[in-house]
Amino acid sequence: MARLASSALLAGAVGLAAASASAGEAPRPVRTGEVTDKRLGEISGIVPIAGWPRHYWAHNDSGDGPRIFAIRDDGKVVAEVKVSGAAATDWEDIAAGPGPGPSSGPGPAPGKRWLYIGDVGNNDRDRKELVVWRILEPALAAAPSGREPLAGQKLSSEPAEPLRFRYPGGPFDCEAIAVHPATRAVYILTKELLATHVFRIRGDAGAPALQTAEEVAAMTSCIAVTGADIAPDGRRLLVRTYLQVAEYVLPEGRPFEDVFREPRRDLPSALLEVQGEAACYDLDGLSYVTVDELKPRAIHRASRAPEARPAPEARTPAAAK
Repeated sequence: MARLASSALLAGAVGLAAASASAGEAPRPVRTGEVTDKRLGEISGIVPIAGWPRHYWAHNDSGDGPRIFAIRDDGKVVAEVKVSGAAATDWEDIAAGPGPGPSSGPGPAPGKRWLYIGDVGNNDRDRKELVVWRILEPALAAAPSGREPLAGQKLSSEPAEPLRFRYPGGPFDCEAIAVHPATRAVYILTKELLATHVFRIRGDAGAPALQTAEEVAAMTSCIAVTGADIAPDGRRLLVRTYLQVAEYVLPEGRPFEDVFREPRRDLPSALLEVQGEAACYDLDGLSYVTVDELKPRAIHRASRAPEARPAPEARTPAAAK
């Protein structure tokens, strides 16, 4: 569960000012709706639903059970899904990616997407082992029109598979995970004040039952990270902080993990999201969506800003965890 203090708000405000300056004339995000359903009281993660444009999987922060919700971009909840066989200690982010096949080649259920849910929150640094739950993406029944999912669905997922891991050298707090669409690698971005540590765990069929995460980068250009996503093309990384959205673009021909060393490109942020924790690319990767964790739990969408300029390294005040 996130803890927000005045210093965190100040850090976010500084980041927002930088985003506004470097994004230039790029249009601000448009508010598409507001989540008023009481079942989603503290939204912490969001990812688009395959086959249903403008629909998203979302989940609560700590304090809820193992369930996810399908929502429209106007905020309407259309389905609740129990994640079978999973536990929920502190769910912080959700991502989509390929299934648990070998590192090169198709996995089970060819053509299907899988959802990865990060039970990675660790405010008190007292959890020695963390877990990312993986499920086959649930199939939603269509409404009679066939143009959107049927409202009011209650479903159970296929049994969840745990990807258990620990950090080398000691625990971290974390609110952001991302899954590479080709390699199945799961990236874990810690929520730190001086540098964001990026760890990797395996998502292929040969992954051990308990992994020691491997640190692959330390980012100083974004701190106190609350959400992340990798674009469908596997070359762009979206990073969310409380009041800032940034993108990292991988040059052609470079290995993916070089993306964490690229300059930050600030994207327009919604002005009224005072505790932003959830962000994702849309299915086509041409736009992105953000949601405020607390009321009014507004949903915003924005087009990517190709003219966005790289931003200088962050030099924001320390933020409370």
